[in-house]
Amino acid sequence: MEGIPVEEAEEVWKRARCDICGRTGIKMVVDHDHKTGKIRGLLCYNCNLAIGNAFDDIARLMAMIRYLETYTITCT
Repeated sequence: MEGIPVEEAEEVWKRARCDICGRTGIKMVVDHDHKTGKIRGLLCYNCNLAIGNAFDDIARLMAMIRYLETYTITCT
């Protein structure tokens, strides 16, 4: 089984969009569940790192959101 040419693969990655933040044209990674190995989607490096640093823990991520909502000061 043959793959696609490197140049074509690079173009696909450039057009790829992060499933969380929607950014394109940046370093992308294939995200997967560390327990099952199942692929979840395509993420930019930063979003993947954030999820990894939270240990895929939804409660921890929600606590982070609450923290930011509490302490974020909006400049007007």
